Amino acid sequence: MNYKLLYIVPFVVTLFISNVNAQSKHPIDKFLEDCLGHVEGLTKAGSDGCIKVAREKWEEEVHVNYMSLLSISEDQEKQMLKSMHLEWIKYKIVRYKLLDDIYSKKKGGDHIATLESEKMKIVKSYALDLKEMYHSSMGL
Repeated sequence: MNYKLLYIVPFVVTLFISNVNAQSKHPIDKFLEDCLGHVEGLTKAGSDGCIKVAREKWEEEVHVNYMSLLSISEDQEKQMLKSMHLEWIKYKIVRYKLLDDIYSKKKGGDHIATLESEKMKIVKSYALDLKEMYHSSMGL
């Protein structure tokens, strides 16, 4: 058996996967990665700011994806979509309040980036869900 393959194959697979991930990275994720990679992003305040801006960009993405989905929906689907969106907004508000409460009890300022990151994940997940619904509706 060629034992060199045992070392080479995992290496090649890892390179392939990382290349696929780099090509499929969402522009907002790329922005955040680039922002955090700069010197100002490495400071506590800088990283907090990078994450907050990324979250705001995901909020914009939610709006764009929601409006795109509304534009192709039938009347009954529009009503369900509007209802779903309002329920998500309520959920987001309650979840943000809970996260704020949990993280406000932590000492020091290191938790701010984690708090912002948790909030960003909530919005990002919904933005991607809406985009997937749109693509499914369009047959993409």
